Amino acid sequence: MSISPANGQIALEANRNKMTMNDFSSILRDGFGLSVPDVFPNNVYVKDVKILYSPNGGEIGEVEIEQGFAMKGRANLLGAVEAEIDYFANWEDGFYLDYRFDADLKDALMKEIKKTNLPQAATEKVLSKLQLRKVHTRLEAGMDLKMSGETHVKFEVFGNSHDFKIEASLDPEHIVNSIIDKIKEQSKIMQVAEDVVKIAGSAATASIKTVEKGWAEVSKRAGDVAEYRHHNPLLNGDHRSGDRCKTHCVPNRAKKMGNPVYEKSNAAVKDFYNKVIPKLALIEGSHKRKELIWDDWKRLVNSINKNWKKVRDDQYYWGYDKDQGDVERYGRQYRSLIDAKKAEHKKYRLKLWNEMMTKSFEPISPEYNKLTDIYFLKNMANEDYYIDISGYHFTAHRDKKTPVSVYPKDGGESGLQGIDRFIKFIPHPSTKEYFYIQPQHSDYVFDVKGDNNTPGNEIIIYPKSDKREVQLFKKIPVPGKRNTYYIQNKESGFLVTSNGKSKPLTQEKKTRAKNQQWYFESARATDMAPVITDFTFALRNVEANRHLDLPGSRDHARKKDAHTQLLEYGLPS
Repeated sequence: MSISPANGQIALEANRNKMTMNDFSSILRDGFGLSVPDVFPNNVYVKDVKILYSPNGGEIGEVEIEQGFAMKGRANLLGAVEAEIDYFANWEDGFYLDYRFDADLKDALMKEIKKTNLPQAATEKVLSKLQLRKVHTRLEAGMDLKMSGETHVKFEVFGNSHDFKIEASLDPEHIVNSIIDKIKEQSKIMQVAEDVVKIAGSAATASIKTVEKGWAEVSKRAGDVAEYRHHNPLLNGDHRSGDRCKTHCVPNRAKKMGNPVYEKSNAAVKDFYNKVIPKLALIEGSHKRKELIWDDWKRLVNSINKNWKKVRDDQYYWGYDKDQGDVERYGRQYRSLIDAKKAEHKKYRLKLWNEMMTKSFEPISPEYNKLTDIYFLKNMANEDYYIDISGYHFTAHRDKKTPVSVYPKDGGESGLQGIDRFIKFIPHPSTKEYFYIQPQHSDYVFDVKGDNNTPGNEIIIYPKSDKREVQLFKKIPVPGKRNTYYIQNKESGFLVTSNGKSKPLTQEKKTRAKNQQWYFESARATDMAPVITDFTFALRNVEANRHLDLPGSRDHARKKDAHTQLLEYGLPS
């Protein structure tokens, strides 16, 4: 303690080897009357505590103490991680409490990363490249004495810097989980970027073929020169009044040569756009998007421009007249019309490019992302295997009596699943404990092939019928295992049983073996792979069993402001 009567200053410095966080909380609550948020984990203590106090500022030896109360030390959190504590309070500015986590948190983070389901390549990259720059919890209070704050995290991984804040926490597990969530998110974005590059390459190649079709339509006319006798006023009555070549011949030639190339050029860039935008829209920032698709887009544009040049260089007009000046005038007119048509295409092309650089899809809100009674069904005998129908996504087999099997999840590193992996449990209208089981790529439900009461018979998909009790199944909880069930057939009493990768499921007598145990993994809308845009779909309302339609048929149905309707049977015309 230091007292300076001349200056009216009092200063106090105290040290303590160790104190519990409960002791420190008591200082904050009882000593200062602070309302402290519940951020302190249990079993936390502070060591090497130094307390500084002066009501109006002072000095102890060479240590200058500000007006107020300060405490510094190191907090041990859950026995594994330490953080520097810096607490300060005065009666004019308020209070603050800082926790700065040390390198031990990175070690804890690395251990947890090894437990995640990140792809091995991504995990190895994280473990070798992760830089944890900052983990800092700060709580503040004004003179209202209510403490609040946030935890600020900054780290670098995959070549990107991440800087974010979460609700104030001193729980290392909570902080580590928040960081891992960000790493997983970045890993998915990296996979999406790789997918975009692959899609853009194949999309450009396919679109160039579309462009070539446009040139193929007009190339048989290219290189010809008009026969003058058809345009000579002395031989052709149509050309005796006015400059008919200017008003008809040149514009018609420009349409014949330019329109097919225009249509195919537009179709080509639209096709490229449709193929890349579902994934590209998930990438943040136009610079990154351009980096991913520019080379392939440029390849497509160069192909388009070459065809426009060939059309523009057409010299059919040389046969319209014998006068050199008139011929050159017709040439300028023709090129002007072609340039105008190409400009229309470029405007459309630029519009699509700008959309590719800026368009984003609103994330699915939580209430819509969660799917009701729809699951991925994992077999506990081999936790890599999930219920599957042969084929993929919307093209998975849907024929009557198609067998049901198990297979590793779809999607590789993206983790996105085909719709056939989404398995819905539809409650029976009157017997609620029993369900129809339906893979979502089909209207059909699970059934048993052949004699319903024979063990070993295959599980198949079959048209749903209210009269077939063999299509009803019951979930029986597996004791001591969360979200894990036996699936029992109502008619036979046998259990749905896995027989290994790609082999049909069968119904078998109860053995309680793991191949009869099924883990119900919740499915979300965002788990589904993108719809392939090369296909056209008919939309059927499940409840009404009718298709979406417009009144009228074919071209006559395309009316502005026409109301949609549900068609009673068949596909829309």
